Amino acid sequence: MPLSTFAELRESILGWLARPGDPLVAPAVPDMVRLFEAEATRRLKVGTAEKMVTVTTVAGVPSVPLPSDFGQLRRVSRDGLTLAYVGPTSIPGMSGPPLAYTLWGATNLWLGPAPDTAYEIEILYQSGVPPLSDANPTNWLLDKNPDAYLFGCLVEAELYIGHDERLPLWAQRREAAFASIEQADRKARWGSPLYIKVDGITAPSGGGGSGGASSAMAGVTVGDAPPANPRAGDLWWDSVGGNLYFFYIDPSGPPGQWTAATNQPGPGTENVLTVYPGTGATVTLTGGASNVYVATGPLAALTVRLPPGPVVRDTAQCCFAQPITVLTVQDADGAAVAGAPTSAYGPGAALIFRYVDPGMWVLWK
Repeated sequence: MPLSTFAELRESILGWLARPGDPLVAPAVPDMVRLFEAEATRRLKVGTAEKMVTVTTVAGVPSVPLPSDFGQLRRVSRDGLTLAYVGPTSIPGMSGPPLAYTLWGATNLWLGPAPDTAYEIEILYQSGVPPLSDANPTNWLLDKNPDAYLFGCLVEAELYIGHDERLPLWAQRREAAFASIEQADRKARWGSPLYIKVDGITAPSGGGGSGGASSAMAGVTVGDAPPANPRAGDLWWDSVGGNLYFFYIDPSGPPGQWTAATNQPGPGTENVLTVYPGTGATVTLTGGASNVYVATGPLAALTVRLPPGPVVRDTAQCCFAQPITVLTVQDADGAAVAGAPTSAYGPGAALIFRYVDPGMWVLWK
């Protein structure tokens, strides 16, 4: 799904929440976006958010207006001379060419001495993240870093939709995006690479498929395909699917397999059944395994049949590692569950169903 405009972002947020077209959640999505923008503006002090404006002074008037999107000053200059910042009580008096500046409030820049004629004052400042809207469908952050927007908005969504076990994963992805943006900004400003010294044992470089670059550090291999000749406990980050896997060897089972370490149902979820169905398959839940994690995908079609013999307030959870294009949810007798989503999103998308009076399964969240 594209993520280049405000409208596309809203659709993606609802999709990742497994609430596409939900009339109760959709009206609150712009609020989630605005709350994230406020957080991003406070934290991302990067060059992309900087602007330069030139204002002209009026003789005898010691102040000039600040831009409407002003957030934080970086530099004030006149005719190539950088003015000095002083406290409000130390601003020079009299009149003449301005040599210093100060701030009183957030709407005007005060100069000292007061200008004795018209001067051009250059103001370099942080403007933050311009709010998205239908009239302003994109901005620098969405254009270059849609992952920050998506996962940041999902974090804000939890307070509205209620507790979601995926929140830690969303928050980790938001923080990783923020860190990546800040690191790229430092490299662009200073032009020298950052070096990381790793203490202890590191895995040999290599692995991954021939279709893309891969690397290994501190026991984690990054690439578009799992590394060759893995050992028990090895970690692999799938750079295409965006999932973390560990190599698991069960003495009573197969020689070994890569098992998803991320996007599993959250802590506290009991009786989790991990399945690896093919497209078009039917996954049947039982009373002893009322929560299922679909580890394969993406799949074109999948049917999930909820547990038999439920009692009021029983729940069943379905969690998907990858998207399901056509999802069918049925009760134990094969009847369709009213209101159930017809598709599922990944990675990490979870659907929770609850058995309620007068005796039916409903989508809980």
